[in-house]
Amino acid sequence: MTIHNKVTLDIYTTNADLQELRQGIIHFSPDIANEFRWTSGANTDDSTHYLSVRFFNHTNRGHVALEIILDNKQEVPESLHSHFYTLTELNQLDDFARKLKILINEEASEIEGLLATLLYFF
Repeated sequence: MTIHNKVTLDIYTTNADLQELRQGIIHFSPDIANEFRWTSGANTDDSTHYLSVRFFNHTNRGHVALEIILDNKQEVPESLHSHFYTLTELNQLDDFARKLKILINEEASEIEGLLATLLYFF
């Protein structure tokens, strides 16, 4: 059985935060078996949102696992909390970092840049 889900989380961030994500991805090296975590918002009751993405080595063939935790910090019935894992490859992370740079440099509009970046990555 295959189940498909789609999750949308509105967040507000800065170019500095996006640059931190980009730099973390660029410096991530599975050869060293390290990991990188990027967080937006806070996992507290008074936060507007929480998004955590952890990149870590899955195999020695260039496969990278992502742990994604998100919470929209809304009350029931609008509440959404999701925690899942997915796999990607190093070359996809390189493309994602390149697309983040385009967004940060405002060479693409906010909506256009985010859609191009997120849809391509996931």
